[in-house]
Amino acid sequence: MDSGVAREAALKLMLLDIDAAPGDATGTGGRFRAGQLGSLLRYTPALMIGNIVSALGFALVAWRSESASALILWAGLVIALSLYLAANAWRNRNKHFDTASIAAIRRAEAYASVLGVLWAAFTPLFFEGAPADLQNLIIAILLASAGIGAFAMARIPSAAVIYAWLLLASLAIVAFRIGTSTGLAFGALSLGYGVLLSSMILAKHRSALQRAASDADFERRGEIISLLLKDFERESSDWLWETNAEGKLSYFSERFADLLGRETARLHGASLKQAAGVEGEHPAWTGFAEAMAGHQPVRDLQLPLGIREDANWWMVTAKPMFSARGDFIGYRGVGRDITQKRKAEADLVTAKDSAEAANAAKSQFLATMSHELKTPLNAIVGFSDLLGIPHDLHGRPENQREYIKAIRDGGQHLRVLIDDILDATRIEKGTFKIIEQECDLAELAEIAAKMCRDLAAAGNVTIAASLVDGVEVEGDATRIKQVLINLITNAVKFSPAGGEVAVYFERLPEGGATVVVKDRGAGIAVADLERIFEPFVQAEAGSNRRFGGLGLGLAIARKIARFHGGDIGLESALGVGTIARFNLPAERVRWPKARAA
Repeated sequence: MDSGVAREAALKLMLLDIDAAPGDATGTGGRFRAGQLGSLLRYTPALMIGNIVSALGFALVAWRSESASALILWAGLVIALSLYLAANAWRNRNKHFDTASIAAIRRAEAYASVLGVLWAAFTPLFFEGAPADLQNLIIAILLASAGIGAFAMARIPSAAVIYAWLLLASLAIVAFRIGTSTGLAFGALSLGYGVLLSSMILAKHRSALQRAASDADFERRGEIISLLLKDFERESSDWLWETNAEGKLSYFSERFADLLGRETARLHGASLKQAAGVEGEHPAWTGFAEAMAGHQPVRDLQLPLGIREDANWWMVTAKPMFSARGDFIGYRGVGRDITQKRKAEADLVTAKDSAEAANAAKSQFLATMSHELKTPLNAIVGFSDLLGIPHDLHGRPENQREYIKAIRDGGQHLRVLIDDILDATRIEKGTFKIIEQECDLAELAEIAAKMCRDLAAAGNVTIAASLVDGVEVEGDATRIKQVLINLITNAVKFSPAGGEVAVYFERLPEGGATVVVKDRGAGIAVADLERIFEPFVQAEAGSNRRFGGLGLGLAIARKIARFHGGDIGLESALGVGTIARFNLPAERVRWPKARAA
């Protein structure tokens, strides 16, 4: 290092920063000054007791050798000031000061200066003319007071340096006034002792300043990290957690407690599983416990907060912590609520399955539609061609009537198919509407039964209708009749030759009405009872199905029933038959009074 720089550094060490306190710019300097005053208060009682003992001891020894009035005045002032400072220190012995002002430091310097002046006056007042043994006692008292006082006040270097130099300068002046080589040597020694004390005090203060500055910087960095961490925890969906060696929570983010809706105090000391409120066993939690027992890291482990399907889910990542000696001390990790993520994934799977099912239904619909359209169209086109061939046996009147009937039946079949498709489309778009009107339920059922008798006769099936007259229904007569035709037609289709389809009414307990259509046909598998109400689904599927249709009839019928506030339900078993119930709510039904009585 350059000698000039070294001298400048030494001068700065000796003369500058003796009242400096790190952190004044950031508001932390008050704590440093509080530490300075606290150290001074701890040593003040002992130092003041030493002053009192020294003053009394010297007064007793020098009572006959010195002026009594000067001795009493000096000793009285020293003892009085010492008692005041000792009493003040005693009053504040149990107080803890978080901060202190520069004014408090200045008061300490002032007390040190006054006390130093009193001891500095000790030498010119009593040294000259005193016996040799008394002079030696004065020198010993001053040197001891300077050293002890300086180190007792070392945390406030300005006070320590002022106090020490007042005493040592007074002693050096007296020594120089003696004029002998011994006096000169002792004066120089006193000044050198003062320089040594000052250097040691300032060096100690410089070390304290550096340590305090380092602590303040570390604390400031810690506060910044803490603030950043809190901001992260507040804004992030993740939360931090830490356990001790026993697996009990020792730290967790505020977000963790908010997520659980529980008080922070009740979560400390609980395991992660207990905090989550999970009871019973689950493979994920068992794996987590085994990993923790083996002090193994955990990564992206998904943990349920219950055994229900709608339970919340966490994803945790954690690493074991070990001490410097290698002892396991716990886990530290991060967690995240992934309930919504899992729900989104499940919804995506459901949507994918629905899309695949819709695509399959579309393919099935197109295949069925193609087949169903071809059948009547082939009949229409074929018989139309036959009618167009001249001078043939097919041109006889009886054959022409048969061909025309086949063409009409094909057209009606097409109309039914198209009507079903249009109804399904209106229902899907939400434009399907019912027309409210008064109608007789028995009359509608009778008409529906008659419209199905040709189909029943073709299959050698009997339709037996046991109806109650006078049951008034408010609703769309055409649509209610459409539902009944669909139910009776299905019953006839699946009834064996010689079978019977029964149609009758039941009165619901709350006053509603049920139209029951019962057959003893092939029946429907239990697994298909709800499925066949879906569009384009039939109890018999594939190329081997016996009956035509798009599979829209029951779906439309149930929608119409529900538009009326009712529903359609099926009871069936394979080989036993099927019971279809078309329910209408009480607010739409008025039973005849005789029946009601």
